[in-house]
Amino acid sequence: MTNCMFNTMSQVPANAEGCAKLAKLPWDPINKCASGAIGNALMKESIRQMEVRGVRQTPTVFVDNVRIADTDPLLQKICQAYKGPKPKGCQ
Repeated sequence: MTNCMFNTMSQVPANAEGCAKLAKLPWDPINKCASGAIGNALMKESIRQMEVRGVRQTPTVFVDNVRIADTDPLLQKICQAYKGPKPKGCQ
């Protein structure tokens, strides 16, 4: 869903429902969360974390407190940092 939204960045947030459908995710709970108190709190914390880490663009990904460069293979970095039994996506 996130990839879909960022691929059409100029259409955020209007593209959210369509991107959820493309990802086969249920829109109602996503919309309820994003529009409610939890979504608001998560957005505020995200902004706070961006300020603390000096992030100036989104999306910016950190794995195990290490910033992943745009050119790094994201899934590979996440799988390498993951502690515990590897999930399906890492096998």
